[in-house]
Amino acid sequence: MARLIRVSPIDIPQHIIHRGNNRQVCFGNEVVHLLCTPQKEGAISRMMQSVGRMYVRYYNRNYRRSG
Repeated sequence: MARLIRVSPIDIPQHIIHRGNNRQVCFGNEVVHLLCTPQKEGAISRMMQSVGRMYVRYYNRNYRRSG
């Protein structure tokens, strides 16, 4: 099932919490909270996708994991 489209109005601050499946912590430390104000449509979604990809590489390299 596809995800619902996230509403991200331009120039309106958005509080972002990054969590995993069953609300588990995604990162190896504290929960991530961000306050972002998008300047373009879909900017927050693209940013979070990029952060996730970079973090996966960082985590796998530092903890000698794969996947």
